Amino acid sequence: MDTALKICVVSSGFPSDHKPIVAPFLLDLFSKISALGHTVVVVTRSPSGRFETDTLRRITIYRLPVFRLLDLSIVRYIIKLHRKFRFDIIHGQWAGIAGFSSTIAGKLLGIPVVLTIHGAGVIVNPELNYGLGRSSLGKLYVTGALRMADTIVSVSKHLRNLAVHNWNASPKKIVVVPNFVDINRFNPNLQSKQVRKKLKFSDSPIILTVRNLNPKDGVQYLIESIPEILKQFGNVNVIIVGEGYARRRLEELARKLKIQDHVCFTGWVSDFELPYYYALCNVFVIPSLEEGFGISSIEAMACGKPVVGTNVGGIPEVVLNRTTGLLVKAKDSIALARGINQILSNSDEANLMGREGRKRVEQLFTAKQVIPRILTVYNSLRKVI
Repeated sequence: MDTALKICVVSSGFPSDHKPIVAPFLLDLFSKISALGHTVVVVTRSPSGRFETDTLRRITIYRLPVFRLLDLSIVRYIIKLHRKFRFDIIHGQWAGIAGFSSTIAGKLLGIPVVLTIHGAGVIVNPELNYGLGRSSLGKLYVTGALRMADTIVSVSKHLRNLAVHNWNASPKKIVVVPNFVDINRFNPNLQSKQVRKKLKFSDSPIILTVRNLNPKDGVQYLIESIPEILKQFGNVNVIIVGEGYARRRLEELARKLKIQDHVCFTGWVSDFELPYYYALCNVFVIPSLEEGFGISSIEAMACGKPVVGTNVGGIPEVVLNRTTGLLVKAKDSIALARGINQILSNSDEANLMGREGRKRVEQLFTAKQVIPRILTVYNSLRKVI
């Protein structure tokens, strides 16, 4: 191993005992980096609104009560922590408040800054009320973070292209490193009998989606596709895992279409239970209207499940059309239904797609492939700057 690094991670969200479902992929990434002998300190928003400090998987976490625009307390706290830890790298998550604060602190301290772009910063969609860059102040934060970062890690080629073409980021300092999934936790051999019993489901086909229940995630089109699916399959069950401000409207839509008996809104499920929900389904659906990467897709593929996804954003970089699943037009419930029906109608094709999906995840989206690339970025900056 190269010399041990001291890394300050700055993120607007990070898992806690109160909210383990907030950005769990960050905990997976940095706990594995910490396990390699590096020191990882996280600065994030407090879910309780009070200052807190705790430790998760050898990561020291400082949770600040304030994490909003025009607040310099994040920068001041990074500087304060630097006096204690003497950081080698600051790693900001998202091109927004956390990313901007990271780059400001890095410039003041003379420490190299890595910025990872996940989507919400560089993607802007006013129609969906999505993206920090919709406001003038938000644009300042996104532009500043992209400009001042020493290296930008983009989780998809799609986001890299948006950063370059829409935000004038330098392509020379952007490296594409995808997200990863724990292929031991998410695997094709899981038994799902307990989840089926818990949900009181029969042996009918099961369709699963795991999303934030917000307009950009497209769950309404999945719900609107169900009547068309029921024409071919007399009984199906649709599991919608997730929460968001659109949940009530989506539940009302299911009642309006008289399909509420076929739809189960679970809310968020525990990190422990989630793999078993993937194991239970026959097909996984990601109906997004905007998507930076789509971690739920690789979780489903790791469990050997075929994926029906919309042909938007970073999804086509993950889901290979007619190989690991099917890609369909966004905002089209009929196209979504046809894709789902095709997979549910052909178990041999579905099983083949599931096997190919697992193989693709093993080749591209594991910690073994991803973490060395992140550490290479860190070490290259420490040597140059």
